Amino acid sequence: MEKTNAIILPNYKDIRMKITELSLLGLFMVSLLTGCGSDSDSESESEPVVAVIVPPEETPEVGGVTVTVPGVPTSEPDSPPGGAGTGAGPILIPGVDPIPLPGVDPTPDPIVIAPEPLSSLKGSWQHACTEGEDGSSQSGNVIYNQDSLRFFASYFSDNACQNLSIRIEMSGQYALGDATVLDSGSVVTYLSQDISSFQMAYYDSNDVSALNDSNVCGISTWAMGELQEIRNCSEFYLDFEDFKKDIVSIENNQMVSGDFDFIDEDGYPTKLETEVFTLEETTALEGEWLQECVVSGVQGHDIELEIIGNSILLKAITYADANCDVVLAIETGAHLFELGAERILTSGETVIEMTKTIISLHLSFNDSAFIEQVNSTSALECGATSWLESEFKDIFDCNWITSSNGREFREIVKIESDELTFGDDENIDEDGFSNQLEADSFIRQD
Repeated sequence: MEKTNAIILPNYKDIRMKITELSLLGLFMVSLLTGCGSDSDSESESEPVVAVIVPPEETPEVGGVTVTVPGVPTSEPDSPPGGAGTGAGPILIPGVDPIPLPGVDPTPDPIVIAPEPLSSLKGSWQHACTEGEDGSSQSGNVIYNQDSLRFFASYFSDNACQNLSIRIEMSGQYALGDATVLDSGSVVTYLSQDISSFQMAYYDSNDVSALNDSNVCGISTWAMGELQEIRNCSEFYLDFEDFKKDIVSIENNQMVSGDFDFIDEDGYPTKLETEVFTLEETTALEGEWLQECVVSGVQGHDIELEIIGNSILLKAITYADANCDVVLAIETGAHLFELGAERILTSGETVIEMTKTIISLHLSFNDSAFIEQVNSTSALECGATSWLESEFKDIFDCNWITSSNGREFREIVKIESDELTFGDDENIDEDGFSNQLEADSFIRQD
């Protein structure tokens, strides 16, 4: 049935998630530089009267340009740097009102200090749960590295961010440009973005049926809660060229991006949005960490973590051998975390409680023989399609993920110098926290 309108995105301006930032208070500093004359207490009537052209930045000196006085020879004035009319002061004669030069404005031009652009957006930024006009709600996170971005948004059918209806993940590269001042007086920085992936998942069965019936984006295997790539799909009316030019303002750790209802001839917004992303505080965990080739049984694994603010970006590689040579599977994900109280383990070690929430999880298998085994059992079924070699599947809502781990879990962590150690998942107390640390630590890489 032709019902594509049923699956159109929420208001385009709401889902753009123009990631940008904070406006610094821009001030134009104007310095009016004036010259000052020099009086003489004993001017002789027979002596020539000397006047000085006073550049705005200099103190007058004796011996300047001679003014025409009846009976007194006159010399031609030199042109000021940059030519006449570039801000030279009036001619000053002791005891006589200043004589303006023809064609010269006696008031120097103001000096305008160019606004400073933002040098980086790096951080974890949170858009808190916000109610929409129709009783729906939304929340989001954007994580900026030095030159890359990851954006996560959730849309809900209720006004309290409880009943999930749409989930979005977006990633790409960004670059900051020069700064400018809007008509409103806000200082903003030009932002260029290249979005390489834009994925959506639906949680309403009617929407999923409509998507499949209409073969939207050439996909007939839409499944509840499973992300699908729509970067090159025109049926969602998203012009990704619009993402390439934006503005960002950051002030008091709050980031605001451009309003795409107001676009200048150069393609950049001329006004700021009202939606605000707040910068999450950094912790001692901030940085890049690596747990390299840890062996468990006949398999090995590497785990890379990048902790930015309250977010953890994860990449875990599982190997089919103990030498960490043959890649079996790769998992990527993103977590948000909150640190809690300290606790002392029975070993006497002091650790910090941590609560982690999964916001993204993808998995790929890289061995054809193993994939055949996976596809032959229902234990690892996920979505409406089978596993393909070296192709990531979104497993955020797979039954074997949500039933065993859920999306929120408790953790303990210890940081000491350049070592980061988490709790051992095989030793859990009744309150959900580990009661001992893992044997292998992560080593700081930056």
